[in-house]
Amino acid sequence: MVKDLDLVVSEIRRTLKPGGAFLFYEHVASENHRARRFQKLLNPLWRFATTGCNLDRDTASAIRRAGFSTVEYRRFSLSVGVFVTIPNIVGIARA
Repeated sequence: MVKDLDLVVSEIRRTLKPGGAFLFYEHVASENHRARRFQKLLNPLWRFATTGCNLDRDTASAIRRAGFSTVEYRRFSLSVGVFVTIPNIVGIARA
């Protein structure tokens, strides 16, 4: 729900103690191009309805760019209906 994902993740990295861990669980942009286009179209309405949450961010890349010593995560999808799934990541990044 943050406006500047890269800024927030880099600040988490900056303030994390050496050896500290950043645990994360986020819904993210789909790896499927069609689904990602749908997420981009839906995102403005979704952000409004959820007071700022984004459907179409590549959070894993932002975390990797922030300079953590290790980043481990796994992708999975939550089903919210017969034809609709929401891609997610869960993981840990270490300072």
